[in-house]
Amino acid sequence: VSKRSGSHRSLGDEGDIGDDSASTTHRSHKRSSSRNLDKQFDASRVSSYYVNGRKVHAVCPADWIPAEDEEAEAAAPAHDLTLEYVYGFNGRNARENLFWAPHSGELLYTVAGVAVAFDVVKSTQRFFTGHNEDVSALAVHPSKPYAATGQVDPKGTQLPYVCVWNYLTMQEMVRIGEYHERGIAALAFSPDGSLLVTVGNDDDHVLAA
Repeated sequence: VSKRSGSHRSLGDEGDIGDDSASTTHRSHKRSSSRNLDKQFDASRVSSYYVNGRKVHAVCPADWIPAEDEEAEAAAPAHDLTLEYVYGFNGRNARENLFWAPHSGELLYTVAGVAVAFDVVKSTQRFFTGHNEDVSALAVHPSKPYAATGQVDPKGTQLPYVCVWNYLTMQEMVRIGEYHERGIAALAFSPDGSLLVTVGNDDDHVLAA
């Protein structure tokens, strides 16, 4: 506090004044950035949208031609992604999530919504991708090259389901999906392989064979 001038302005007040000035400068910079985009590019190419409450500007390519048909514009591109390798292991949310596959000599496990057959010698992978949500349980048939996987609730009107698939061909054999809600907690084949037993995550933990 300065006694000579009789002023009672504190250091905190000076800091507040400085912060207000910086904030005003920042807002001015944002407005000038937006105006600069309008000057550099045709206004029809500049679009704005909000991400977490923050306005973001995007500039469309010069050769981009908007589709007259909205459905055509929203259609998926004519390209597909190919899964090449899966990193990681679901050791937290899945049950019995690692098996030796005797017919192929591979390890079977799941990561997210994918079941993986891993050759430890060649370090190669093959994939079963029949699920639309995270896989929560895995089982292997005692005598045939079959595996069963159950998933969590895919939301919407569809119920969680179980896939039985051949781990030599990675092809789905049968899908079971009318017994459980919320997800599949556990599943297992009977010792002779004639039955598949599943347990749901619903309140009653329904068991189905």
